[in-house]
Amino acid sequence: MKSCPIVEHHKHASNAAERAAVVRLAGRLLRERPRLALEEDFRNLVPQRLEDAPTLHLDDLSTIARPERGLNIDFYQERARLRAGSGDCVASSAPAANGYEAYCREKLRLGRVEWLHPRPLKNRLRIAEACWEDEEVRSLLVRRIQADELRYLHPHMGTFAVWELGALLRDASGCPIQVIAPPPRVAAWVNDKVAFAEVVSRLFGPSLVPRTASACNFAILAQRVQELARTSPTIAIKLPNSAGGEGNVVLESKSLAGESLGALREQLKRVLARLNWHGESELLVDSWESDVICSPSAQLWIPPADEGEPIVEGIFSQVIEGPTGNFVGCVAATLACDITQEIATRCWLLGYLFQRLGYVGRCSFDLILVGTTPASSRIEFIECNGRWGGTSAPMTLMNRLFGDWSVQPYTATLCEAPGLDQLSFAQLLDAAGPNLLDLTSASGHILFFIPGRMAARSAIDVIAIGDHAQAQRHIASLVAQIHHQASARAAR
Repeated sequence: MKSCPIVEHHKHASNAAERAAVVRLAGRLLRERPRLALEEDFRNLVPQRLEDAPTLHLDDLSTIARPERGLNIDFYQERARLRAGSGDCVASSAPAANGYEAYCREKLRLGRVEWLHPRPLKNRLRIAEACWEDEEVRSLLVRRIQADELRYLHPHMGTFAVWELGALLRDASGCPIQVIAPPPRVAAWVNDKVAFAEVVSRLFGPSLVPRTASACNFAILAQRVQELARTSPTIAIKLPNSAGGEGNVVLESKSLAGESLGALREQLKRVLARLNWHGESELLVDSWESDVICSPSAQLWIPPADEGEPIVEGIFSQVIEGPTGNFVGCVAATLACDITQEIATRCWLLGYLFQRLGYVGRCSFDLILVGTTPASSRIEFIECNGRWGGTSAPMTLMNRLFGDWSVQPYTATLCEAPGLDQLSFAQLLDAAGPNLLDLTSASGHILFFIPGRMAARSAIDVIAIGDHAQAQRHIASLVAQIHHQASARAAR
């Protein structure tokens, strides 16, 4: 897939006994959870090999839990453009920012794609369902499939809605189409923080995850919190399928000391009100480590089994901010060789396990390095991102632009700038001036993606090229340029 180049950077060092343990665990999981098996109606949607062929890219984020309901996050659908190339389609519920497609095509040379904008449903994030419900978009997709101008659906995540869209399009067109994603129940399972903590413990032992429990109601939650508070200074309560730290609540154990279970239950109800949780899923409760040296994230590509084994593309340090650990960016990790090798091997073994459950596509694992010094630290797994995300998308874009992300150091970050919400995307490009990356002239060191965030949050996703210090200077200069542009417009 030319528009989604995969570049291996880390070899695993697993042995035969470790791989045999994975095979045994995969078998046990399928016996224990037969629902992980792919539905019969979806089986011929599974690719045996992946070729460079026309693809519909769609980022349906409707199954990611978000505490702030009603908040407009349609702009995340624009991220699908980063993996789309000539002849592909990108579906979104709203038009992309004016000038964004020309920028991707002309400045970044990402090829010419067709944007599809199906009439949005009440939940605007349900873009897969909208592609079928909109008769004009549905007809266009069917015609493309019949003309061999559409072979794959490549979603943000393998949700049931995406697989159902594939089955409906297959039946309507009478032609094959395939989905580049894990089976829907496997996707839901790997993205569930409770299930992931359990599988890591079963494969590697409980020392590879923080002290962890789960709860499905406030009575059990109060018990679990009280038990953990006896030995953990800080406790985290997490929605099982949230992303980027948005579904986390962090509590200091001393604030809970002396509370009866009944009083603690009522306190938790008040504290967790912002999560909008009503017992519809298990909450994860774990020890919130305080001596965290860094937060690595390993990026994997899991191909169809016939194409080979999982590939570890990179290990990045996540930039985490705020008391609940919100993700705001990433940079290539600089860890000791033994730590890097351990992370790569353990993550590869998890990818190997997932592949045996039918997983295909993008996957990443978030960890923390815990200790007082790097030499004495240990790794703990935090969560699996069985989907495209804020680290894998810019990494793949850098592969597209430079052949290999590692040949060109960069920092990906969320750039917040006062007045940015007052500028159009064209005005932002003007503000960046000669600093804007332009591959046609081989100049500049700043590039943008997800411009729809500008109006919604007065922020923009940025890749700054250069080592970390250089990147920080480029971003600071950009913020000053944005402020100057916005101030000049306000003064007119």
